[in-house]
Amino acid sequence: MNPTLEWLEGDGRGGFACGTISGEIRRKWHGLLWVARSAPRDRIRVLAGLQEYVYTEATGEKIWLSARWEGGRWIAPDLEAQFTASPFPRWEWTLPDGSKVIRTVWMTRSPHPFVGVRYEYGGAETESVLVMRPILPSTPLPLHLSTPVIRDVLVEMGRIQTDLKEGRVPEELSVFSEGDENPVLPEDIDEETRQVLADALEFYGLNDIDDNIRARKLLRGVVLEIEKDCEDTHTEDLMLGQHIKVRLVPDAPVDLAYSPERLPVGLNMEHLFRAEELRRSSLVVMGLPDEYDHLERQLAVAADRFLVTTKEDCWTILAGYPWFTDWGRDAMISIPGLCLATSRLGEAREIIRHFLEYLDEGIIPNLFPEAGELPMYNTVDATLWLVEMAFRAWTPTEIIADQFIWSALQEIITSHERGTRNHICEMADGLLAAGSPGTQLTWMDIKVNGEVPTPRHGKAVEIQGLWYNAKLLMASAHAAADEAGRASELRTSAAKTRDSFEARFFGSTTPWPADVVDRDAPGDSDFTLRPNVVIPFALYHVIYTEARRPAVLRSVADHLLTPRGLRTLPTNSRAYKGIYRGNVVARDHAYHQGTVWMWILWPWVRGVERESASVPDLFHRLISIRSGLIRHFQEEGCVEQANEIFDGDQPHQPRGCFAQAWSLSAIIEILRPLS
Repeated sequence: MNPTLEWLEGDGRGGFACGTISGEIRRKWHGLLWVARSAPRDRIRVLAGLQEYVYTEATGEKIWLSARWEGGRWIAPDLEAQFTASPFPRWEWTLPDGSKVIRTVWMTRSPHPFVGVRYEYGGAETESVLVMRPILPSTPLPLHLSTPVIRDVLVEMGRIQTDLKEGRVPEELSVFSEGDENPVLPEDIDEETRQVLADALEFYGLNDIDDNIRARKLLRGVVLEIEKDCEDTHTEDLMLGQHIKVRLVPDAPVDLAYSPERLPVGLNMEHLFRAEELRRSSLVVMGLPDEYDHLERQLAVAADRFLVTTKEDCWTILAGYPWFTDWGRDAMISIPGLCLATSRLGEAREIIRHFLEYLDEGIIPNLFPEAGELPMYNTVDATLWLVEMAFRAWTPTEIIADQFIWSALQEIITSHERGTRNHICEMADGLLAAGSPGTQLTWMDIKVNGEVPTPRHGKAVEIQGLWYNAKLLMASAHAAADEAGRASELRTSAAKTRDSFEARFFGSTTPWPADVVDRDAPGDSDFTLRPNVVIPFALYHVIYTEARRPAVLRSVADHLLTPRGLRTLPTNSRAYKGIYRGNVVARDHAYHQGTVWMWILWPWVRGVERESASVPDLFHRLISIRSGLIRHFQEEGCVEQANEIFDGDQPHQPRGCFAQAWSLSAIIEILRPLS
């Protein structure tokens, strides 16, 4: 397996660990411990990584298990690891004498933020010594080391003495604890605990380290290889902490836990590890064909990493690792694969309810900002996706029995009918208009220095499909509530929307509909082919007539389909940008101008499945598409995850977030045949 592939672990509250298999730090987001201070937001990096080597005391030979930064470059490990990503990221090294060292990085849904690192040693009759050296941010936070193998005691590694005069970090930094250069024992402990702590210090060699080893070493100008093409600044300064020495005894696992706070004495790491291992073993993906049985656990564990709880203990979905938090649109689109397919109906319902609690003028938030400001409501589609997901999570009878849900859904429809924020309003023709010049309310929502590279204000194609679908779903609920008048009114309104859509969005020159009509003036139509035209196929009620559907699906296949998703523009478009790289401005201009997105492949596949009799050639292509998605999931980017985006040009290099919720949801849904 490629040692530069990435891996991911999460704590279920927005904190996470990630890196490369080799241990190289290749982006500023790589870190063995990121903590969400206001779950699941406001994340900070506490520990960047570990440098590790093994030696036997008899020979003194060093065998590096991790990459190390020396001489201005990363030196590869001496041994190649066998790596697996689930249920936890796990490395297995075979030493020259045939013995094995296994490292497992794990996290759990604990109120105490920490990352656990477990070492197992076997296949040998004698002991070996493992030496670790923490890699720390250049402005490090307090770091505590818990050693539960020694009666669950805590050893504080101490704060780091820094001198930041004139913004400079000194070459050598020393460790101190309570004013002493050496690790010391707390004063307010009983004699038995004091002895246990002393034993732990001795066990880990923390009381006999030479001064020159104890000194912290600055690593200047570490090159972040992944960010070379995408950031003006692609280096960072890091530091090496003091050495930590562990005796590896055959068949005696060693557990370490790193945390920015003192973990409670008595916190049983072995118990937490086994409980989390058991929890993950129960995760499933329902409805996979027999040929994908081997993927069931991998997909379920991957999905689990996006389902997190907030500081109020409400379920939500993180949009992507490492930098996105919870977004309304992403959460709704991800519910089918991450929740419903994994038998987590309760979580799906709580996520929907959580967003509805913030409903304002019939709109749910698109984003909860990092620093706790007011939610942002710059979306037209997220709320309409929520209506679809509500009817997937509850039956119409269940919806009308839940006064909160039922009232909220009715408010959504009436607010859109009469008009609400951001110029969202149903027009006289039954179509839903939204936005104005300079706004970005659909999923193609980038704004660069006040400019919107993909302007879609007016009447966007997928919004009409979502609006038509929402009205028919609500008509079914009103019928179940014995409100025949309102049900009939909504059905009539939906029919008007469908008829106006047919008349306004289809012209005589293309087999696909316009992307936007009435954008800058009444009658103005943009017939640029974009993947937005397939979104209606993912919904209960498809706005296209049966006669239109095959041509739409085939047009997308001919011009936008790639092995990793759908391009956002055809390659022959003058605005097409095939490579996603450069500074943030250049990347944002390419984001929806040719870049491939995986999530939107799911609606296209659903459409092909629905219309299989009309597009048999496209239906047969689904076999190779599914195989390609599995290959990406297992062998590209982040192991057992799915990237956010890909280059439009071959070989469709993975880009953006290395783990994206709606991309993974798409893989799961595409592997599950249409029911």
